[in-house]
Amino acid sequence: MAADLPHVRFLGAVEQRDLPSLYRHAIRIVMPSIGYEVFGMVLLEAFVARTPVIVRNLGGMPEVVEDSGAG
Repeated sequence: MAADLPHVRFLGAVEQRDLPSLYRHAIRIVMPSIGYEVFGMVLLEAFVARTPVIVRNLGGMPEVVEDSGAG
């Protein structure tokens, strides 16, 4: 549904060295996890870059986002 939106980019797999810049310049990160995750690495990497994260209400990530104020 968002494929044609100019402000949404689907990057697929990217090199580890490119991640800090991508996180730093992102408006927010969306983590639509389909499985139970306690604390995803993407969440931590986004927090380091001070980028807000939108997570699915599943597993431990909603609590981490709420407690951090970074969602």
